[in-house]
This record gives sequence, C-alpha cells and structure tokens, in this order.
Amino acid sequence: MDLDSVESRSGEAMSIFGQSVDVRRPGRGRRRATQKILSPGMEQQARPTTDRRRHRRAVAERERARAEFELSRATTMAKQLERQIEQASAKANSHRSELQRTRARGSGSSSRTNVEAPPGADQAAEESHTLYAEVMQELDRVKSELRKLQREVKSAREAKARAEAERDAAETPTPSRARR
Repeated sequence: MDLDSVESRSGEAMSIFGQSVDVRRPGRGRRRATQKILSPGMEQQARPTTDRRRHRRAVAERERARAEFELSRATTMAKQLERQIEQASAKANSHRSELQRTRARGSGSSSRTNVEAPPGADQAAEESHTLYAEVMQELDRVKSELRKLQREVKSAREAKARAEAERDAAETPTPSRARR
C-alpha cells in the first residue's frame, strides 16, 4: 500500500517524503471544526453537556452573588462593632481616669490628715467601679462579636472564591472544544 493512497479524514495524505499533501477536490471549501454541522444525534448528545454547563454557571453566579452580599453585610457589621469597641474603650478610659482622680484625692487627703471621707464618697467610688465593670463586660461582648463576624467574613470570602472558581471552570473550554 502506497503512502500516497492513504487519505486522512481532513482530506490530506502523506507523500512518500513524509509531507502533508492536499488531496481534496478543488471545488470543495475547507471547513473548520467550529463550522462543522452536527448531526441531530450529536446535537442531542451535546445539548445536555451545554445545559449542564449553563446550569453550573448559573449556580456559580448565584453562589457568588450570595457570598458577595454576605461579605458586604459582614463587613458593615464589623465596622459597626469596631465603632462600638472604640466608644466602649473611650468610655472605659474616661471612667478609669475618673477612678484614678478619685483615688488620688482620697490618698492625698489621708496623707495630710486623718479626716474621714465624706459619706457619699464610698458610694460614688462603688458606682464608678460598677460602671467600669459593666463597660468592660460590654467591651468583651463586642470584641467576641467582632471575632465572630471576622470568621463569617473569612468564610464568605472563601465561598466567593469557590464560586468564582466554579464559574471560571464552567467558562473554560473543555478539551473537545479547545481543538476547534
């Protein structure tokens, strides 16, 4: 069998020197794989694949939108909590300075003379301590809520990245499409 007589599907044959030779009839145009008309059977086989790809893309887009929404919501809440923490810290600092001033006044007067503190001083100091403790508890609660939101933001970012990866995977050509 001669190499000249062996014809491939694309209308090319190999010469005796190993070169590709076009053996198609001159009237016939050269068609690319992208222009190939599929038979009805092949279209039915290809349709579920494209439908699945469209479905996966839609699911990925919905997941991405949901992740972006959660991310923006969590970011907003984190900013609010940061403001609350700053306010609570400022309150705690002001109460701490008041407490130090009260202690300084109490220690300064006792060093001069042994005069008893006014009757309401103990009650004011105790109220200051109670208020300080409440502010610190609120600060701890806000900090824990902030950590929780930071974890949510992290998981939302990861979900967004997964959704984008799924979308990109749905958009990338399969090996059969890449050959066209």
